[in-house]
Amino acid sequence: MSKRVGRRPLPITIGQRFRLLTVVRQGPPATGGHHRWWCECDCKAACVLVYASVLLRGATSSCGCLRSSQQGRSYSAEYRSWAHMHQRCSNPTDHSYPDYGGRGIQVCARWQSLELFLADMGPRPGRDYSIERIDVDGNYAPENCIWGTAQEQARNKRTSIWIEHGGERLHIKEWAERTGICRATLRYRYVKMKWSAERTLTTPLRARQPIKKPGS
Repeated sequence: MSKRVGRRPLPITIGQRFRLLTVVRQGPPATGGHHRWWCECDCKAACVLVYASVLLRGATSSCGCLRSSQQGRSYSAEYRSWAHMHQRCSNPTDHSYPDYGGRGIQVCARWQSLELFLADMGPRPGRDYSIERIDVDGNYAPENCIWGTAQEQARNKRTSIWIEHGGERLHIKEWAERTGICRATLRYRYVKMKWSAERTLTTPLRARQPIKKPGS
């Protein structure tokens, strides 16, 4: 009977951060070959041994200091925004990682601290708001982030189309509202046909020709 082969190592490296925890060295494997890592907490009060699977799921945030110090605030909307921000930038198993950490997007050193994140961003203005980066290719940092609505974030996606004309730079939806030309037509002109901004926005729509009836 062959021996059971040890579990395949998970994608964790020394120095990698998981919220307030920084991986410092590999720990002894648990029963069944489950990998564990020693992690230092930002509070410097303790070094904890954590299962690799727990780190990758984001199921732990600190050595326990965060839960006790926040007194329930760790379940606030601001905390969830902060935690999810770290997850998508540092956790390769997070479904959003390819669009964030996988592209090199990082969380600034200052915002490794929840307290400093809250000091910079303040409370979330309302339930429809979430953290938004002004430059979608930039990092999460005080100078590049605001609380934005879902509509504002949709307009700030990498796939969004912005057109500059007459000294104004507006989203294609705003140009459609202003010109009365539907967004699909503007997109076709500007993206597909490669028209200039002026031609795209100022060329009037052709009037539809009436359909002639047979025999008329």
